Amino acid sequence: MQPTRRMRRSLRTKERRRQIARESISGIPNPNDYLVSLGKLLWTVDAVIAYSRVSDAREDLDAHQRWLLLALDIFNIEVLDSFAGVEKGYHFTPELRPEFYAAVEASRRHRVPIVTLALSRAVRSRSWRIVNHYAEPSVDEVKEFKRFTRGVTVATWLRPDADYDVEHALFSNLKEDKGGRPMRKKNRREWLQPRAEELKAHGKSYRAISLALLDEYKKVVAPMTIHGWLNS
Repeated sequence: MQPTRRMRRSLRTKERRRQIARESISGIPNPNDYLVSLGKLLWTVDAVIAYSRVSDAREDLDAHQRWLLLALDIFNIEVLDSFAGVEKGYHFTPELRPEFYAAVEASRRHRVPIVTLALSRAVRSRSWRIVNHYAEPSVDEVKEFKRFTRGVTVATWLRPDADYDVEHALFSNLKEDKGGRPMRKKNRREWLQPRAEELKAHGKSYRAISLALLDEYKKVVAPMTIHGWLNS
């Protein structure tokens, strides 16, 4: 099943809204300047520290951590230690970010990167809810983050500059109760497999295909699932 014209128009509209939101804020640092995509480390790193966080105790922190550990296991990356907590992403003191502080200390001790799911799990703008969901960390907030993580590499599963819609699609799939009627796996495969085959024909890796499907269709499909689709 191919995306309809209405679906493509909706995606273009969302992309334009994201562009306007970013253009309206000047002086915002590029996330790629202070975070690293995990994909760039796959061939040079074989061990990491895992870190997950949620802002509210009502969110499923265990689901975030399980998904991250599963993703790292898929690529045979050893997790030397794992930290998870209910913490605000704009706090950078040991008292208010105890789990992140512990992850940073473990990273320094073992000399390995910290890996988290997305930009907002490591650092989030204070104006995220007040202004808009596309608000990115300011210069001062990035300085706080760099000071807190001095000497440590922080990598993200999603690309560092992935916006709110992409993160939201991932986090929505982590929830145990998503609400509404979920798409059947058979229908999901019929919808997404043609695009996966097209990307594979262009030499994309299974992880790159997984990220592309998340970016284009807002659907999370594990690289191993895509491998099964294309080799069955």
